[in-house]
Amino acid sequence: MKKKTALILFTTVLILSLMANVVTLCKMIKAPADDQAAAEDQQAADESGESADSNASEENGTADAEQDEAQTPDPLIAIVDYDTEDAGRIRDYMADAGYRTERVGSIDELDIEKYDGIIIPGGHSVTPSMYGAERDPATTGTDIDKDRFQFAAVEMYAEAGKPVLGICRGMQLVNNVFGGTTIQDMPDGWHKRDRYVTIAQGTWMYDLLGREAETYHFHHQCVDELGEGLYATEWDSVSGCIEAYEHRTLPVYGLQWHPDSMEETGVQVFAEFGKVVEQNMATAAD
Repeated sequence: MKKKTALILFTTVLILSLMANVVTLCKMIKAPADDQAAAEDQQAADESGESADSNASEENGTADAEQDEAQTPDPLIAIVDYDTEDAGRIRDYMADAGYRTERVGSIDELDIEKYDGIIIPGGHSVTPSMYGAERDPATTGTDIDKDRFQFAAVEMYAEAGKPVLGICRGMQLVNNVFGGTTIQDMPDGWHKRDRYVTIAQGTWMYDLLGREAETYHFHHQCVDELGEGLYATEWDSVSGCIEAYEHRTLPVYGLQWHPDSMEETGVQVFAEFGKVVEQNMATAAD
């Protein structure tokens, strides 16, 4: 009886010991798997954090770029005129060149803070009394109210150091604002259609058009004496008439010929003026 009891006890202890070993073995097998899962969870969390940081960086970069763009707006250029077809052509050409324009018909509408540069287009003759001259019989169809409005616009922008471009009659008017005079009827009559101009090296049109270029003309008046600070940069290859000028210290330009009637070349010319306006804006911002 004692032997039987002892055998039962021994068997029970043995079974319990085997069960304990099995439990320990299971824990040992499970532990590496748990460690690997924990490591994978940690790696996923790290990657998620890196992704969030990357996204945040990209978003910050995009925001910075948008802020920079907002700080440097595209230029807006005023076409100072209220009644000529020339203004409409200029607006189309400027749009093709990638620049925004608005036609402004009165000095009250010309906001110096809103418009970054101005263009004075071609059209009728300037009233001779505006530059202290007697009227030649060949000078007809003048509009002194418009002359006064455009004179005031040029004075406003010149004083502010903002770009001004005068085309054909506009070139003559800008010259008058600076004290220059006009030949009211050229000795060889009207210059029409395509004519050649000679361009001075180092001027804003030289790199674009070269030493000599064929340009479109329609005028019987031209610059006589240049105004204060202006110097000639182009001449008619036959008559010697001044075909363009620049100001020595201000972003003021004049073209006697019509880039607004020259299609591809005209777009390039207006694009160059747009760049002048952009550069002026950048300098002012600095």
